[in-house]
Amino acid sequence: NMLELVDDPLRVLNLMGDCLKPKGNLIVLVPQGKNLFGPLDVALGHKRRFSESELSQLLGAAGFEIEKIYQVNKIGALSWWIFGKLFRRTRIHRVALKMFDKTVWFWRRVDRILPWSGLSLVAVAKRRI
Repeated sequence: NMLELVDDPLRVLNLMGDCLKPKGNLIVLVPQGKNLFGPLDVALGHKRRFSESELSQLLGAAGFEIEKIYQVNKIGALSWWIFGKLFRRTRIHRVALKMFDKTVWFWRRVDRILPWSGLSLVAVAKRRI
């Protein structure tokens, strides 16, 4: 959960690969959706958001074989769009976060059926060498 913060994500992935044993596993969490990039991202120090294909290419270039990539937190993407893109906020209000926290049990159950992309991507990859 840091590739969005660095200038050279490929270099960081290469360094992570160097720390792993051959065939070692890597789990990466990144923000998804370039169209969601806005004031919230800037306030958090994010330099980018990723697409699934971009993350796949980076992992491949760093010598990883992707086992699975999936998206999570679809309701979070809606909130991110409303607060960050629509209202141009640099933070999500405490009340909204509390409401999400109290209803996360529900959102976990319906996340996979929501028709839009998730806020984040999770990749599980294995070092090739």
